[in-house]
Amino acid sequence: MFREGVPNSIQHKKSDGRLFEPSENFNLFLINSGTAVLELNGKECFLGGRIVICTNKFDEIKLIHQSKVIADVLNFAPEFINVNLNWNIIRGYNYGELRKRHGYPDFKLFLKRFPIYNGILLLDENGYDTISKQISQIEYQLSEKPDGKWSCRSRGLLFQIMDILELYYEKYAGNYSQDSFVWDICQYINLNLASSLSLEHMSRYFLLNRTTLSKRFKAVKDSTISEYIKTKRMDRIKHLLAFTELHLSEIGEQVGYYDPTYLSKVFLKNEGITPLKYRNKMKNDRFPNPEAYNA
Repeated sequence: MFREGVPNSIQHKKSDGRLFEPSENFNLFLINSGTAVLELNGKECFLGGRIVICTNKFDEIKLIHQSKVIADVLNFAPEFINVNLNWNIIRGYNYGELRKRHGYPDFKLFLKRFPIYNGILLLDENGYDTISKQISQIEYQLSEKPDGKWSCRSRGLLFQIMDILELYYEKYAGNYSQDSFVWDICQYINLNLASSLSLEHMSRYFLLNRTTLSKRFKAVKDSTISEYIKTKRMDRIKHLLAFTELHLSEIGEQVGYYDPTYLSKVFLKNEGITPLKYRNKMKNDRFPNPEAYNA
């Protein structure tokens, strides 16, 4: 059996402000309360409200001041995503190619830095609440280890958190400047993949008729709402198949496909391969991976 990820390479901690410091891994800080001033890579940053901070081992972090800060901290090594990953590979010249081939994350939330993004994302209430719940689920899996799939579930939840945060990152990057309302639609979809997301439902939720809703969305995303939902669901399924051993029924519950047989049919129609064959293919292609170790 292939060793997919290193279970002890992720930790959850509650921070009172003293853990804003570099580590050898990726760090995700979710600020729950309080305020702080950090010096992040030479730039002073004020933290308050619903904030997420994504840092990597090369960031220079100094806590200047904090007042009653409480934060959830996820600390994870690249090897937690997959045993083939490490810092040398992620920073290697061919990581882009390896990422596309094997489905690895691009880790841009933790690695990219430019004038309007230095690793800090401001969340709205819905995003904050969802991510807070997912971190709580990770904490439960890590502390209680309810069954043999606790590591897989933690990894899947981490993928979900990164997927949600990437939408906030894209908003910072200006990808939705043409119509910010479309970002609201995408966020709602990302946060509710397990729910009914019919066009009728979306129209009622956003108090907009179906035609106007569809036109505004397609003008920005160049796809229909239904196509976007299907793509997001397929992407989530593929990540869970490729990097976890979760049963198809458990995967389906996360994306609104509650019948594993139906999920298999939809997956086969869209990907041209059954879920089980896809999982085995991704594992076999990835391990062993001589190119990765020579990167």
